[in-house]
Amino acid sequence: MVSTPVSAKTDGESPIGSIAVGDAEVWAWTTTYELVRVDAAGLRVTHRVGTLPGALLDLAVGEGGVWGAGPCGRPRCDYGVLMRFDPATGQRSRPLTRLGLNPRAVATGYGSVWVLGARRVLRIDPTTRRMVGRPIDVGRGARDIAVGEGAIWVTTGKRRGSTGAATCDLVGIDPRSNRVIRRQRIGCPAAALAFGSGSVWAASSSGRGIARVRPRGARLPLPGVQLPGESIDVAAGLGAIWVAGVRNIRAGRYGVRSGQAVLSRLDGAGRRAGPALRLGPARTWMPRVVAGAGAVWVANTPTGTITRIDPDSGAVSRLRVAVRR
Repeated sequence: MVSTPVSAKTDGESPIGSIAVGDAEVWAWTTTYELVRVDAAGLRVTHRVGTLPGALLDLAVGEGGVWGAGPCGRPRCDYGVLMRFDPATGQRSRPLTRLGLNPRAVATGYGSVWVLGARRVLRIDPTTRRMVGRPIDVGRGARDIAVGEGAIWVTTGKRRGSTGAATCDLVGIDPRSNRVIRRQRIGCPAAALAFGSGSVWAASSSGRGIARVRPRGARLPLPGVQLPGESIDVAAGLGAIWVAGVRNIRAGRYGVRSGQAVLSRLDGAGRRAGPALRLGPARTWMPRVVAGAGAVWVANTPTGTITRIDPDSGAVSRLRVAVRR
């Protein structure tokens, strides 16, 4: 899941900046510096906890906790933070972990918490919450991180040469050695990342839609899939790949670009299953999507809501979790 810029908001809004899903609950961080726990079955808020000084631009559930990572949100603060929360109660564990980088994304797996900075990955022990080994250099312009098929996966993008042409890579890290074992060119800009159905899926906001890569093979062409608008986020789960995007984009006040949020469903081979589901207005740096706890969940703004989509019936339910200022 890609990170959300904290400053990208307008008066009267409290956008949801990140979202994650556990076995029976959904977690959302709002830009009023609250982590909100939502009961998945009852679709109701059960806990709220303050997160200052952490601006938790990404969340992950696993390795015995709910993990939030992001920059320090206080003035003249130049470090990043990693926070752990209890999955059952939402209670925040202390102390927080200070990081020597500003995190962009976080993932869990293989006994560790993996925190992504602008060009490095930090491996954190979930028990001691201290770094294991040295930082892993993945290259400039790192965007998102995912775990699966024996590796840690990162998307990166940078400009090269006098022409300013962009190049984007999918980078694989071996969790046994903490070393980069694979680097493969993919379409630009490569933004959100997910692992599912035996492949790595990278969403691209350039209109290319989504790239599919086999962990032990080449980049696979998708069978004529066309996705509406700009692809913003991707999730894997419940037997499908889910791509959240924004279409009919227009520029508004202060240059904020907005449009119609849509959710597309792909099967494990990348074939599109039915028309995209319309979810209401969205900024182009939203929405965010996760799959689990029996449903697909989309965090949206400017409404400050979480939308639950039943994967079988397509029924939609909404819950406001962000508090207006």
